Amino acid sequence: MSTHDTEGRKFARNWLWFLPLCSAAIFLVEGHTVPYAFVAFKFAYRRWSWAALVSPSTYFCLSTIAVSIWWPLRGLKGIFTVVTSGDETRVGKRYLYAFLLVAAIFLLPFVTDALIWGSFPLGFDNEGVLRLRMIPFVPWPEGHYGEI
Repeated sequence: MSTHDTEGRKFARNWLWFLPLCSAAIFLVEGHTVPYAFVAFKFAYRRWSWAALVSPSTYFCLSTIAVSIWWPLRGLKGIFTVVTSGDETRVGKRYLYAFLLVAAIFLLPFVTDALIWGSFPLGFDNEGVLRLRMIPFVPWPEGHYGEI
């Protein structure tokens, strides 16, 4: 019997809560972060300046967009790994870690949206002039939260 078979047997009853969790993460979390990433890319394309390539804020914003899309999927894999690993004596701790990962997956969009908003490198100031942000959150973004 391979290790894959034993992992499947350990996880057999957990599919009842794991499949709805996966679908909720895909539809709620990824359904929000992927369109928000496309909006950020659209605005970056419209306001493009070659100077953005030297801005650390650009790279911070791009890495935050990648994290907002990749980490929820990685977290679901981590939940599967946590629940199927170890012996049966520490079941409570494994489910506690799984619950903390679930909470992190659903709180991640709030954190990453704020980081993307504050580090978007090509913003307009009060006079309507396009300004390049070199350092994330400096100067503080104009407008309402979430507006890029």
